[in-house]
Amino acid sequence: MKIILKEIELCFPSLSFSEMNILHLSDLHLAGENSRIEEAFKRELQNKEYDFIFLTGDLIDADTGIDPLIYYLSYLNSRYGTFCVWGNHDKFNLKLHHAFTFNHKTRLTELPMRDIETLRERLSSQNINVLVDELERIDIGQDQISIIGVDDWLGADRLQNWQHHAVRIHKLKKMINEIPEDNFIIFLTHMPDVIELFTECRINMVFSGHTHGGQICLPFIGPIFTWSKFQRKYHRGLHQYNGSYMHISPGLGTSCMPLRFMCPPEITQIKIRANG
Repeated sequence: MKIILKEIELCFPSLSFSEMNILHLSDLHLAGENSRIEEAFKRELQNKEYDFIFLTGDLIDADTGIDPLIYYLSYLNSRYGTFCVWGNHDKFNLKLHHAFTFNHKTRLTELPMRDIETLRERLSSQNINVLVDELERIDIGQDQISIIGVDDWLGADRLQNWQHHAVRIHKLKKMINEIPEDNFIIFLTHMPDVIELFTECRINMVFSGHTHGGQICLPFIGPIFTWSKFQRKYHRGLHQYNGSYMHISPGLGTSCMPLRFMCPPEITQIKIRANG
């Protein structure tokens, strides 16, 4: 199935710059070389420059995917920065664990780990900034962009035991609420479900992945299942949620089974205008 290029335009009248171009990529799930992804990057992204590039997790499916990932990402160019958040597959070798529900007794230390430090170092060598419950501020003319990157919430979309993350939630809410009112706030998370925890926070745009758009879809019905409590309501594309825009990437790769049906992989370009 061919990787498609999708373009989206949005208007935020409160901004002073003429336009901001964003590239959103997610869920490459690389375990080795992937000629389809390499071809798409060469065809669509080579020699282009974006203001921001956002990578919303599950970049690899095995440590053997690190070298191809870094090579493919070398085609990307960003003016103000490339920012990344971890997905569950970046950190853990889930295998059969992926198919089962996690409970409050599940200890992440029991799961085989990826070589996350090598992945971080290699991403850093490409000037890609991994945000782990962190905030980055960028000035563009008279505007200040605040980018918050949320670490992965393994199993949270299947269990909803958010109380075990209370300290993290409090820290992130405090971080968001302390951002000046005139900032444009961008929220990066692998799992879209996480946004439900921040409904009282002011967020302009959310970028996420994880759902694969359902990966297997049926005519008139849509996805059979997505790894998200939102299911068909928010499974891919642009949505409005609690006063925020939320873009959910259907991703470029697959997991569980190497198959997509009526759910093409996607590279997404988002253009934000101050007026229009």
